[in-house]
Amino acid sequence: MLPDAPMNIFPIFARELRCESSLRVFRRQRLGVAKVAALAFVIFMLLDRWIGGINLTFFAAMGPFSGIFPFTLLIVALNHAGNLLSIERREGTLPLLLLTHLNGYDIALGKVFQALFLDLILFLAIVPAVTLPLLGIGLGLTEILFLTFAIANVLFFGLAIGLFGAVFGDSRVAASWCLLFLLPFVVSSSPFGFLLPTGGVWYWLARFHWLNPCDAVTHVQTAAAGFRPGAFWSSLLGSHAVAWCFIALAGFFLPRASRWQAGANAGAPARKKWRLGKPTFPPALRTRLLDHNPYLWLTSRDRWAAVQLWLWLLFLTAGWGWLAWFTWAVKGLNITVVLVLATASCWFLILTAMIPAHAGRQLIADRLSGAFELILCTPLGVNEIVRGIWLSLARRFLAPLIVVLLFSVTLMTVGYSTYGFGGMIDPQDRAQWLFSWSAGIITLPLLLVSVSWVTLRRAMFARNIGEASGIAFVQVFGTIGLVQWILFEIGSPSSSLWNGLVFVASVTTLLAFTFSARRNFLMNLRPSAAHSLEPPPNLFSRLLLLFQPRPNPPRPQIQSSLP
Repeated sequence: MLPDAPMNIFPIFARELRCESSLRVFRRQRLGVAKVAALAFVIFMLLDRWIGGINLTFFAAMGPFSGIFPFTLLIVALNHAGNLLSIERREGTLPLLLLTHLNGYDIALGKVFQALFLDLILFLAIVPAVTLPLLGIGLGLTEILFLTFAIANVLFFGLAIGLFGAVFGDSRVAASWCLLFLLPFVVSSSPFGFLLPTGGVWYWLARFHWLNPCDAVTHVQTAAAGFRPGAFWSSLLGSHAVAWCFIALAGFFLPRASRWQAGANAGAPARKKWRLGKPTFPPALRTRLLDHNPYLWLTSRDRWAAVQLWLWLLFLTAGWGWLAWFTWAVKGLNITVVLVLATASCWFLILTAMIPAHAGRQLIADRLSGAFELILCTPLGVNEIVRGIWLSLARRFLAPLIVVLLFSVTLMTVGYSTYGFGGMIDPQDRAQWLFSWSAGIITLPLLLVSVSWVTLRRAMFARNIGEASGIAFVQVFGTIGLVQWILFEIGSPSSSLWNGLVFVASVTTLLAFTFSARRNFLMNLRPSAAHSLEPPPNLFSRLLLLFQPRPNPPRPQIQSSLP
């Protein structure tokens, strides 16, 4: 590596853009984002037209941007940045890049700019579905321009701090620790900021608002109107400067972390020994699992997945419980029923996001490393592999699932007997409360099975587990939401018979997803180990192929017989 070589980020920036497979995946992602945005826009417009007296366009446009949308965008950027170096480490090309004329700063800047360029193009796919509601509620071009600056800064900040975390760890650990570090600072700009206690904690967090990229989004309208523009520009420029500092630190530590990890891989580090266990401990457990199912041992070695799930459940339950005590005992407000519903929703989302991700993680790792083709050359069949995956899920996550279901039954019973934890529910709504909780408790195991099967099906051709589990989550939940919305528009939500019909339709949809994904997975699991499978084209993709111009056949060349 030449110390006096000029900075050159173009090789890293253009590396992914020149790869045909990466471009094909990116076009598919852009088309999917555009279809989801268009569907959401049409649904909100129809609701705004059919339901009078409620300006749903305003809530659809301004509600997410007030805190939920930038926070979600920050999480997406962190997950994307966590995967920027994972492929280089897995393929062993990161040390080779550092042996060329490129230094750590070139690699860090090239990775960040390449990811920011692709994320901004994906964001452009939803611009029409977002801009039209904003213009419809009276926002001007200046406010939309300020909003664009703030959103681009959130993406840049998330990519920068995510890349800094990815220098020292893998994608999952880097994204989790970066999110845990940023959570206290960005929660004050979210819709849950009013629940924070006033006093020392609030004033301490207020000192760091200029470092919060999500805080600039909340000051867009006031800054565009000329009222306190410094609050907008201070958080925008301050967080932007902090992002550049994280990029500089990532470029500085990248060569050193690469050498340290290369030396640490010679021996098993303490973290890896704790996660995967020592080679000689415990031999009885390893022998029992291998005799029961060899793939069960491979998928059960990682202890961090179950520990991480328990930590998320514990911390979120403690946080919501503290908010319930604070609002009731200190503020004198009885919003316990709202916080109980929020706690149950967090349990629901955590289980449906983390358990299916663990189902396909080992499968994707073996497929990308080529080890899965060797596994299929052994007497271990497809059915034994599938059985090992589900036995591993039951071994790791059956206990937290049972605990969540028992706590849900307890909260449902207490809320029913106390009329909503202190009279917050009318007597005529107690039956609806009981039905909603019962439906959620019954469908949660079935929903986990359905999303896990769809994740396994997408793991046969996905690049990483985040892509497989994320698309499966959106696919299953989006379909169920669309089915329920159509049925509620046709019938009456206040009818108990119609609510039962909606419940039966939701269960039928989950069963259809489960059996379809299971059949596809069992049929294509063995071919997916030999080559990279592409996802089957849907109806919209087939229609696009009809309108694409076909290349003209080459004209035959006539050779002359003259000498």
